Amino acid sequence: MQTSALPSLRTLILWALLIFALTSVVGLGARPLAVPDEARYGAIPSEMLQGGDWISLKLGGFRWLEKPPLSMWMIAASEWAFGENAFAIRLPSALSSLLAAACVGWAAARITGRPKVGPLAFAVQATMIGPVVFGTVAITDPAFTAFLTLTMTAFLGACTSTGRHRLRWLALTGVAAGLAFLCKGFLAFALPGFAALLYLLVQRRFRDLLTMPWVPLVCAAALITPWAILIHRREPHFWDFFINVVHLRRAMKPDGIQHPEPWWLYVVLLPALGLFWTLLWPKAFAHMGRVQAWKHGVHFALAWLLGPLLVLSASSGKLPTYMLPLFPPLSLLITLGLVQAFEGGALRAGRVELFANLLLRATAVVAVALALFGQGWLGIPPLWSEHSSVRWGLLAIALAAWSRVDVWSWRAPNVESWLLRTASAPVLMLACIPFLFPDALLQVSRHPWPLLEAHRSELQSSTTVISNSPFAHAVIWMTDRRDLLITGWWGEFDNQIDLPDDRARLVPPSNLGATIESRLAASPQASVTLVTSPGDADALLASHRLPAPAVRDDRGDVAVLVWRAP
Repeated sequence: MQTSALPSLRTLILWALLIFALTSVVGLGARPLAVPDEARYGAIPSEMLQGGDWISLKLGGFRWLEKPPLSMWMIAASEWAFGENAFAIRLPSALSSLLAAACVGWAAARITGRPKVGPLAFAVQATMIGPVVFGTVAITDPAFTAFLTLTMTAFLGACTSTGRHRLRWLALTGVAAGLAFLCKGFLAFALPGFAALLYLLVQRRFRDLLTMPWVPLVCAAALITPWAILIHRREPHFWDFFINVVHLRRAMKPDGIQHPEPWWLYVVLLPALGLFWTLLWPKAFAHMGRVQAWKHGVHFALAWLLGPLLVLSASSGKLPTYMLPLFPPLSLLITLGLVQAFEGGALRAGRVELFANLLLRATAVVAVALALFGQGWLGIPPLWSEHSSVRWGLLAIALAAWSRVDVWSWRAPNVESWLLRTASAPVLMLACIPFLFPDALLQVSRHPWPLLEAHRSELQSSTTVISNSPFAHAVIWMTDRRDLLITGWWGEFDNQIDLPDDRARLVPPSNLGATIESRLAASPQASVTLVTSPGDADALLASHRLPAPAVRDDRGDVAVLVWRAP
């Protein structure tokens, strides 16, 4: 195997950072906010900034007890610096993904003793579809994953050190676990704890099972305790709700927020979200144990992957975004295996790779045809409301570039060049994802932004605004109103602790008509705006003798109705 034209470490690092910037930063503000998640995680920090309460989280004036505050603090800092917009609320997630990828790179370099392997592992993590998509969304999972990844890499540092260096790594393990707890809760201890247990058992390090946990636990407790005391004083009901409802009940019997799914869901989703590296899994896994000196690292990465996978699969409540912590160890395993396979002469473009490349070219040709002749002749509904031909053309260019770089990658003279070229192949495609958001197709789905923007003035000026739970987050984000009434399925607005000021703003569907009538009768200048689904609006008008609304606008599955006092 040739080893000429070796790229320098500096070149590898800069190229890996460029890959990350293109896949995870450039398009941060390009697509609309997802409802309800991103609207929620934008509105809570916004209310935090405006109200000055950084301990007791609120959503539209309702107490929000679902998560600890660290992710909200990060988003609030970004909103303060960059304003209340999509880029600002997603930037902390992107930076968290950067930290997770950097930790993967450090772990790869530590295990192999080869610094150049680090940027390669970073690039694998930065070009996997799961981290690219879920790691750039304004939710708590990217920050949780970043600190969880830091926890595990610090633990790896402790396992491969002695003396004071080991104590420092253990202290960092605890601090990172504490930060992960402040993002999402007790999973910050369960996931790395089970992974560490598996690794130490496999390595027969029984003494470490008894001695290693104490320093991390003390450091984590020292970090968490001040906030834990403050939230208990501010919201005495928080811990009961957070432990019994959020963690225990939803894990065993998920509610409407977290749908119950079979245990094997994550096993099935992992290959799909592991694209664009899934086709190389067999070769990577077949060769990851070839280098004897790396076996401890392979065992560590396997325990890191399988431990959290077992814990997450055991819970009945599952969401795809919960899988984010699985991708760092998966990226590490893929990198270790592919480096060994390439250097062992076992990596060549086979039939599967050739077929995949041919499929890319064929799809690019179809995209060109759609750009030139439109998509009506195929019976495909329009995906975009404007510039459809330009976007089909952009997709064709991205696919063609992917195909060409993939062919080029197989001519690489060394493993560094091959892995970097392979990671670079889908970069343009990944960078285009935010700009190819199918806004026209989603007009018939839960995409309320165009309709809410058209009625922004009514939403801001109405004396009463009522919304059902899925759309209330978007209304709060767009209007900054903290006095909404919530109807229909209350979801997270009902924290189940019967606080009088929160309970008074929850309107059962059976009382909705009477509530609208009473609000209209309260003042000659009164007005009521309702945001709901068209079906619920029809049912309301049919079951109550309400006057016809002055304004009714239906778009897709969202309807806005406005009544004004006679």
